[in-house]
Amino acid sequence: MSRTISQIFDEIIVEKETFSSLSGLTSPVVPDTAQDMLTELTTASKVAIWRLIFWMIAVAIFVHESLFDVFKSDVEKRALEIVPATTRFYVIESKKFQLGDMLVFLNDKFQYSDTTSIAAIAKQIIKQASARDINQVVTIKIAKDDGAGGLEKLTTVEKTAFEAYLNQFKIAGTKTIVISDDPDILKTAYTIQFDPLVMKADGSLIEDGTFPVQEAIDGYIEGLPFDSTFRVQDQTDAIQAARGVVNAVADVVEAKFGTLSFSDILAVITETYLPNAGYLVTDPSPIVVLTPADYDSSLTYVIGDQVRFEGIVYEANVNIGVPEAFDPTKWDTISNLTFISI
Repeated sequence: MSRTISQIFDEIIVEKETFSSLSGLTSPVVPDTAQDMLTELTTASKVAIWRLIFWMIAVAIFVHESLFDVFKSDVEKRALEIVPATTRFYVIESKKFQLGDMLVFLNDKFQYSDTTSIAAIAKQIIKQASARDINQVVTIKIAKDDGAGGLEKLTTVEKTAFEAYLNQFKIAGTKTIVISDDPDILKTAYTIQFDPLVMKADGSLIEDGTFPVQEAIDGYIEGLPFDSTFRVQDQTDAIQAARGVVNAVADVVEAKFGTLSFSDILAVITETYLPNAGYLVTDPSPIVVLTPADYDSSLTYVIGDQVRFEGIVYEANVNIGVPEAFDPTKWDTISNLTFISI
């Protein structure tokens, strides 16, 4: 960023003071500043010629630096537009795809003759795209808008057209793979410690009936950038920030794509998962299980076992070796907090 004229003038004056040979050049005020110079220029006083020369030099330097700023801005803008042979290049070009339009060879490259009209923009169906260079193969993931604010895969016809488009602009000799699939499915189960003053046992808020834990999970998933890594810890943090939640512990976090079986993300050292399709959706049929289990008069219990009785969680304070009806003297209430597994 260029300096102001005043800054440059002040720096020139400071530098002048370091030369004893210029000690004869004196100013009416000490220290001499750009503000003093501007004040004198607007009065009837005579300004020393050397100060006017310094000021003119400062103006010239300012113009020079300003031009460099403009040049730098133009270069940086152009650099972002021209990124051949990089993954960013493939992302940019992928989003330019127009379904049903022909490419023409203009200005040494294939491009569409119309990209700005309403009709042309409507044909630009690629909403999200990513590119990764893996083992000398560029893997491109793409998805289109599903019309409801989400993403969905391209149809067979659309994907075939896109692959033909890709072959026109990709770097010669580059191997590419295009992935446009249904979203990966995420299945999660958490033990949620919550405050019953705020949340009911089914996970809904007493206040308005909404389900903050499920909303936190959905919000985290929907907020992930396209083709980014899912992290169990980040999702857990989102759940713990939900209204009514005191603590959250991940019991099950699994994901799958296509016809494959679910894989255990918690078994991965980093507890992370990269969606094959580039995006995730939560399992459409979540199971809500209350924990601990309800008291069963046909079972035996030992000290430390936890049960739920009439909506309250208890912990055994003695061994109960003979099945019997619930006896509150043998159980301690666990504060005012209960648990739910979602």
